[in-house]
Amino acid sequence: MDLGLLKRTEDIYDSQLEDLILPISIKCNFPKKHIFSQPGEVIDGIYYIYKGSTKHYMISEDGVVKLLYVLSRGRFFAESPYFLNIPTGLYSETVDDCILYKIPNESVNKLMATSKNFRDHIIRGYSEKCLILRYEIANLSFNNSKDRLKQIFCSLIDYKNSEKDSQWYDLEKHFTHQELGEIIGTTRVTISRQINELCNKNFLRIINRKHQLNKKMANKFLSDNKKIQ
Repeated sequence: MDLGLLKRTEDIYDSQLEDLILPISIKCNFPKKHIFSQPGEVIDGIYYIYKGSTKHYMISEDGVVKLLYVLSRGRFFAESPYFLNIPTGLYSETVDDCILYKIPNESVNKLMATSKNFRDHIIRGYSEKCLILRYEIANLSFNNSKDRLKQIFCSLIDYKNSEKDSQWYDLEKHFTHQELGEIIGTTRVTISRQINELCNKNFLRIINRKHQLNKKMANKFLSDNKKIQ
């Protein structure tokens, strides 16, 4: 799956890093779909994801949700409020049941001064988020919402398990219309309408709630986008 399009990181694990972090951090258990941080809050530390994943987003005045990224096990967040000494500007919500460790400011200061491993992970995570947002700026600048939806579907193609003799690709993962809207930055109603349009044009079909892409049309779309790039 595509990091830039889907804004989702993969799990990582570093036992030496966790040996440093866990003893000096505050353990937080949060249930699925729990908003544990909102814009304007002072966090007073950096979070480490020990189990599960979290999503981070903004909400416009008219209620449209814009997803920035989904972070998985082994990732940090709230670095910007820490380094810039400002309140958070994002909503942070658990995607599933989560165990997070909150590293207090004074402990972050000590780790930044004494641990290269900690600094390397902070820099890597920050760079990953910058890359996600760079892709997002390019996507918003150069592609309309329907093409962005096509790109997401194409990034989910399951080449390995799709039947070779079939005219259709299976997809690796299913997203709800709401989730697709959050990724793209539009409403669920708009996503539903655009999916119906893609189905009418035979680019997409839905069988038993399972999305499939027309191989010929998906391959042409991917080829045309490579030429543009």
